[in-house]
Amino acid sequence: MSIQLIEKQLKKTEALIAETQNEIRRVSERLNTRKSEALNLITELRDKEIKYFNWHLGENAAQIIKLNNSLPPFLLGYWDEKRWHAYDFDSGAPTSYLVIGEREESEISSSPEFRLPAYLPFIGKQRTAIIEGNAEDSLDFFRALVLRIATIFPHQCHFSLLDPAGQGRAFPLQNKLPMVRSSSGQLFQDLESILDDIGRIIQTYLDDNVKSFEQLSETIRNNERFEFIFAANFPDGYDRRSIEALQKISRNGPAAGKYLFIHRNSDVDLPRDIAMEGFSNVFSINPVRPSQENGWKTRFMNRPEAALQQVILEGLLKSKPRDHVIRWEEIAENDSSLWWRGQSDKLISCPIGYSGADRYLNVWFGTGNEGRPCAHGLLGAMPGSGKSNLYHVLICGLAIRYSPEELSLYLVDGKNGVEFQSYRTLPHAHVVSLHSSPELSRSVLRELLDEMDRRNDKFKRAGVVDLTQYREAGQPLGNLPRILLVADEYQEFFEDDRDGIASTFLLQLAQQGRSSGIHMLLGSQRFNVTGMLHQAAIFGSIHLRMAMKMSQADIQGLSEFGRAGKQLISTCDLPGKIVLNDQSGEDSANNIGKIVYLDKEKRDALVIQLGNKYSSDVSDILPENRRPTIVFDGAEQPNFTLNPQVRQLCSRLHRPTSDQWQEVAKRSMAENGLEVDDWFSGEAPIALWLGQEFNIHGHARLILRRRPMENVIIAGESKPAHYGMIASILFSIALNLNKSNYRLYVVDRSTPSTPWHETIEKIINGLTASGSINSQFSRDTGQAALFLDQLIDELDKRKQLPEHELIDQPTLFMVLTDADSWQALNKVAGQYGTQQLSPAGEKLSRLCSEGPVRGIHLITTVGSATMIDHLFDRGKFEQTFKHRIALQMSEDDSFFFLKGRDASTLQAKGSSPLVASYVDLLGGKKARFKPYVSNPQIPLDEQLKDISSTLSSWELANVQP
Repeated sequence: MSIQLIEKQLKKTEALIAETQNEIRRVSERLNTRKSEALNLITELRDKEIKYFNWHLGENAAQIIKLNNSLPPFLLGYWDEKRWHAYDFDSGAPTSYLVIGEREESEISSSPEFRLPAYLPFIGKQRTAIIEGNAEDSLDFFRALVLRIATIFPHQCHFSLLDPAGQGRAFPLQNKLPMVRSSSGQLFQDLESILDDIGRIIQTYLDDNVKSFEQLSETIRNNERFEFIFAANFPDGYDRRSIEALQKISRNGPAAGKYLFIHRNSDVDLPRDIAMEGFSNVFSINPVRPSQENGWKTRFMNRPEAALQQVILEGLLKSKPRDHVIRWEEIAENDSSLWWRGQSDKLISCPIGYSGADRYLNVWFGTGNEGRPCAHGLLGAMPGSGKSNLYHVLICGLAIRYSPEELSLYLVDGKNGVEFQSYRTLPHAHVVSLHSSPELSRSVLRELLDEMDRRNDKFKRAGVVDLTQYREAGQPLGNLPRILLVADEYQEFFEDDRDGIASTFLLQLAQQGRSSGIHMLLGSQRFNVTGMLHQAAIFGSIHLRMAMKMSQADIQGLSEFGRAGKQLISTCDLPGKIVLNDQSGEDSANNIGKIVYLDKEKRDALVIQLGNKYSSDVSDILPENRRPTIVFDGAEQPNFTLNPQVRQLCSRLHRPTSDQWQEVAKRSMAENGLEVDDWFSGEAPIALWLGQEFNIHGHARLILRRRPMENVIIAGESKPAHYGMIASILFSIALNLNKSNYRLYVVDRSTPSTPWHETIEKIINGLTASGSINSQFSRDTGQAALFLDQLIDELDKRKQLPEHELIDQPTLFMVLTDADSWQALNKVAGQYGTQQLSPAGEKLSRLCSEGPVRGIHLITTVGSATMIDHLFDRGKFEQTFKHRIALQMSEDDSFFFLKGRDASTLQAKGSSPLVASYVDLLGGKKARFKPYVSNPQIPLDEQLKDISSTLSSWELANVQP
């Protein structure tokens, strides 16, 4: 090949290379351009991405801040003073995690407020928390946990604060926390109590459906409570047994709502052969060394400043415990058609609440199906424990299950009590004693002993040994219901009981009452009471023991419960919580539960329903044969129309005949009779009621007959009592006698403008309007003198009548109030400066001495015993007034008027209630009683209306063909 050709070829090659290089340069430039564009795009996208995420992070931070502002302060990882000042400590709820500080990641967040809570597993997580680190610093965190948990569960949890080495110094606030378990001073014993509680809760509440305490209903949880056990300076001061007990709590406690927190002191070694691995499901925290994890920094909280701490403690103190009420309707039959189906042959029983999740808590008296007896019961409960509600639930529960023919109730309040006020009209209530004095309370026991004797006599005649056999034999001598005495504040039985009467009565009833169907439930603030004799023997026959909230001192002193029972009673910290044992306190028979709540409106409605049902069921029984309720209110004066004897009399459809009166008179007081053997129609006897004695069946009354000295005088300063008793005497006369069989001459000398001035006139007018009274009334002394003359004329006529005609003459009554204010009756000056009877006084004296055997009686009042000397010769007075009623007077006057000092001590215990004394000088009978007054609880106008209605119906019945 020639050189030219080669050169030519080289030039082509160089040109090609140059062109290729140019192409490469052009491509490279294009690539650089694309790369630059790509880098710009990436930069732009990255900037947009950063802006996007930063915006969202900011939004999230703002949302978190907003959320934090609405959270309760215990869900924040720090102590916010403003929040705690405004916090409602009555709120709170179990949480699955316990907030213990804050976590923050500053690299991501552009906002320093962007934080997350630090927490430890809590309720339901079954963990044991162990706090590590420097002893003093970690102890401060440990104390902060106690305070934090207390704010989450105000009044819904217990704390057990353990510090054996420091003797409690680790917990300086323990006395200011709402609920801290009391320490016995023996660490292992305290831990054993917690373990017993764990076992009880697991056995009582947990099953295949409910595996852990927090799964229970809120009602049960709040009644049982969570418990948090804080063990400080562990293991310093903890012996081997205590550590093993703590490890058991760690394993089993969370299921029972008991969580363990341990403050680990690393400077102290565990005992040999014991390791921390013995604690279950441990969650460890070291608050002294804040952790750095995955870029997150944790800051643990410590106790708040002293001022804020005080705010929190005061808030806890003022907060009210949550009490989830179990309503009466949950255990009671509300369909009244299903009431009264229970038979009391062997026992009476009813549920009063729940034990465990769904088991009824039952109270019963009698003999169980297995032959085990439950004769009587004791209840110990301090004020505010729910004792009153228990009584209501028990009484109403029994009343809807058993008819009045199956159950009779004796309800006795202490002298300051008003628990049984609602049961005045309950058909099952035979006795309702309110504000009961010791004297009256003892009379209830006496009445029950008398009833026991009456029943035993019937059993003997029927050939049986007890009530069960008697009922099985077909009740040959009439129905006998079981009797339950419910006595609140029973320690008052023993006040002023120098002779031990109450203790003797209780012993007899406790040992012998069950066989005759008489049972007792005795309630007080504590079981042991001052003045009670034979306590061991009495309590030995009391199988049912019930305890509600009591003081720790009283619990520790209990001998009626065993160790386990006393531990359970210590947990009764809410109204309605109760420990019930119906096997004489045996530790194996304790039941803890919650009593249902029966509010007053429901209770009152039930009593009305039960009363209506009884009236309907006994409509075929004559009213006079129905048993009235005996009501005694020790703080009030009695009401005439509530006197059971009067009520039974007024319930009759016709006025009683002479024979019927004789039957009522000879009937026992227990049967609402007069218990008067010498009631003979030929003597024209008449019962005049004066008031209510200080015993169950005693209704102070006197019997006027046609015998010498049968006149009545009332002396003392209390005008309301004067006019109240005169009013009741007028009522009594109208109820006893047909208007054709008597005439009234009434002289009212009451002072105008006094509260009692209109009392007698209103009664006379009201009875006259009913058409059943034959009377003359006057305030004028001139007219009174004419009345006296008419009675003297009548006396002279009757003196001439043969005996058989005299019997048929109507009984005449001269009723003279404030006789000492009638000047014409006062003595006048006689010879030698002596005092002699005035002409009117002579007539009155003659009427008193000669009239009673001829059916003419004087009923009068005087302002004082001293004034009697201005009206009568003392010798004549002693021979003419058999019936004397005294109000409080001096000892000298009392000896003159009653022949004893009785009237000088009537108001020894205060001015209320007003007390009077009646003496029958010839019959030797005495009665201390509360008189009827002119201003009773039920106004006399209303009582007059009731009496007039009865009298009118009797008059109408007499004229019907």
